[in-house]
Amino acid sequence: MLINTKTKLCGIIGYPLEHSLSPAIHNVLAEYYKINAVFLAFPILDAKGAIAAMKSLGIIEWTITMPLKEKVIPYLDVIERQSKELGNVNTIINQNGKLKGYNTDIDGIRLSLKGLRIKNKPVLLLGAGGAAKTVAYVVYKAGGKLHILNRDLILARKLAKLYQAKYGDLQDVGHKIKEINPYLIINATPVGMGKLRGKSLVPKGALQSNMIIFDLIYNPKETKLIKDAKSRQCRTINGRTMFLGQAARQFKLWSGLPAPWKIIEHAFDINLKEVK
Repeated sequence: MLINTKTKLCGIIGYPLEHSLSPAIHNVLAEYYKINAVFLAFPILDAKGAIAAMKSLGIIEWTITMPLKEKVIPYLDVIERQSKELGNVNTIINQNGKLKGYNTDIDGIRLSLKGLRIKNKPVLLLGAGGAAKTVAYVVYKAGGKLHILNRDLILARKLAKLYQAKYGDLQDVGHKIKEINPYLIINATPVGMGKLRGKSLVPKGALQSNMIIFDLIYNPKETKLIKDAKSRQCRTINGRTMFLGQAARQFKLWSGLPAPWKIIEHAFDINLKEVK
């Protein structure tokens, strides 16, 4: 693609960004549609400065990742209802200087859980951080009976209070799973990736074939939790669909065009670098 004086700029901000696939996905889509735009990564922690740059440089979209999803909110002009309810955004669209905030992670999680009958069924959520908060919001809106287990009980209690959930710590997870008998188990912790690759919070023996296991991690493609779940004949979902679903809506927001699923799947797969 030829970059010239009419090229529009989009990007992702937050820290760290070394393993982000957002530039690959958005640039492939821009090339597919012949859009004169480029999507770059900016590893920064300055929310106020990023917003000032967006306005002064005419940047048309920011993708927001941790730890800026809440910090950018005071600088926005408009926030969509579900993002306001959740309390964070992962996308900012600049419409002639008016900044609008969205959370497309919600869309990615809903897409991942599409077809599951969560209403009135026990859902076990592992974790209480940023990703877990979005999952809890979606499960609550779908009518699931939420149980939250987290290392930090204070965070677990705070999140549980927001979504009428039960909560506990990560001691004796296998016993707690037996008591809860969850329809769906969701891992929203980093256990299974990076330095915690090859580990799982869930004992293999606690998994039953009637359970559905959703791990938000997409790198590696199969975490220990997913491998254990498959060996126990559980239905499994990894983080790939969630990531692609949120990216597809982001692209639609800044470009006005749909993201062809086969295009973004291919871009994701060829750019995914599994950390050994």
